[in-house]
Amino acid sequence: MKTKAILFSAPGQVELREVTVPEPEPDEVLIKTAFTCISPGTELRVLAGKQPGMPEFPLIPGYALAGIVIASGEKAGILPGTRVLCSGTSRIEEDKIARCWGGHCGHAVLRASEVYLLPATLSLRDAPLTTLAAIAHRGVQHSRPQKGETVIVIGLGPVGVLSARLHALSGARVIGADLRQERAELVRRSGLEAVSGDTLFEQLHALVPEGASVIVDATGAPEIVEKAIRLAHDVPFGESDQLGARYVLQGSYAQALPLPYQAAFMKELTFVLPRNTRPEDIGQTLELIAQKKLIVHDLASITLPAEEAPHAYELLQQRTPEIQSILFEWSRF
Repeated sequence: MKTKAILFSAPGQVELREVTVPEPEPDEVLIKTAFTCISPGTELRVLAGKQPGMPEFPLIPGYALAGIVIASGEKAGILPGTRVLCSGTSRIEEDKIARCWGGHCGHAVLRASEVYLLPATLSLRDAPLTTLAAIAHRGVQHSRPQKGETVIVIGLGPVGVLSARLHALSGARVIGADLRQERAELVRRSGLEAVSGDTLFEQLHALVPEGASVIVDATGAPEIVEKAIRLAHDVPFGESDQLGARYVLQGSYAQALPLPYQAAFMKELTFVLPRNTRPEDIGQTLELIAQKKLIVHDLASITLPAEEAPHAYELLQQRTPEIQSILFEWSRF
């Protein structure tokens, strides 16, 4: 089947090109795409050619696709017309075009076991944002926030905002922090505390003089790590049952991350590095959104047709503060 896909054809170059998606095998489904979602940090790094382990250009980026099954293999067990979420097409017929991860494509073919059925209350528009929420959910599973603890989330891009909202479900006190006021305001509208501006760390120390139990670093900026470590609560020397804080590296890094050993040692920190998501993270996040316990729709700042992909990535490269993520609309149902 001929369809369109967003291609990164070279570093910094974005285009829409025709590709061929094959018919489904017996255990596969063919999906007509409704919406895909940009994961800004990861995709801009891929576009710059700096993502570790990425294939060579040209490639199809993206890993958050929602659509409707239009054909199903005899062993797939999913009926045509079913609304689903997936990461993207598992293959195309053009050998010279790679997938990283094949999400921004007008159609997708993949095994039925790799798709998630959407709850009736979840719209196709909001569904791709579940993937970003599931990334944040994986971090929460590692950080294990407890009621009454204080959690500081630094870097309020989409994953940071979602991390703040998910940590708050535990009953913890959550404080968001970002240089940009517009992003801090998004967290405040969720009913949580937030600070912004050039004096972030001074404000955070004033708000939490005793230190936090969880630090979520969603910045991807190595230069802030040492300052962020100092926000963790102290652990007294001697006979103390108190455990050190958890530092969650929720951002991702293309380069080696230097560890400020002495600062971390004095805080007796535990570092957590969640790796993307697991199927249970997707499933649990879909349930939270369907139950309206987690809000995601406000993180899609703009919806554009796929033909405007070059413009969309330009907007993200300009770091326009009011833009969290961008949805591409492929089909109307």
